[in-house]
Amino acid sequence: MGSGVWLHSLLVASAFDAWHPLFLSHPFYGPLVVGVVVSLIWIAAWVAGSWLLLRRRDFTGAPVSRRAGWVVPVRVAVVSAALIAFLANASGWGPKGVTAGRLQASITPTFNNLTLLQQRELGRTVPPGARWNVLPSCSRRGSTPSGPGDWICTLTVFIPQPGAMPFQQTPVTYDVTAQSNGCYKAESPPSFVGQQTMRDATGHQVVNPLFVLYGCLDPL
Repeated sequence: MGSGVWLHSLLVASAFDAWHPLFLSHPFYGPLVVGVVVSLIWIAAWVAGSWLLLRRRDFTGAPVSRRAGWVVPVRVAVVSAALIAFLANASGWGPKGVTAGRLQASITPTFNNLTLLQQRELGRTVPPGARWNVLPSCSRRGSTPSGPGDWICTLTVFIPQPGAMPFQQTPVTYDVTAQSNGCYKAESPPSFVGQQTMRDATGHQVVNPLFVLYGCLDPL
């Protein structure tokens, strides 16, 4: 039996059920904490700069004439250039965010949870804590091995079967688009997971939840 036929007969669910396994992922607050800290630093910097500018102004009395010179503009230009160079260099600091290991650790349980959910929707008995034996492999399409962009992930599912060969290997390939914040969208050709919609065991037309996978990983 081909991989497309196996998954087409196995994976059926409603749109709500397709999203349900994503809520099983553990929340991560690192990006939120970093964003709050950076915002506070920027607020403090701009308030301090505004205070320094205001304290140099004369609000009462006769205006004081000052000779125009190049000292202050040159200082401002030098400090601005140094700040821009520092920020450009600092943009590459910190963790890489989207890596092959993090993407594999995120997309594998999502795929597993959706698959097991489909088993239950078809009326099949799924023991608590059951898991598919899935071997993930993700690589980035580009010159760098990590970071946001286009990825390709192959999830090799080992299906138990009787006979001399205890497992049947069924690869499922997803084209993944990952964002810098760690969220991604994974799509697979219909030959692997079937069409976008399919019929369930009762004959109703439902959404195929494995046609497109949505998820997020911790970029920190």
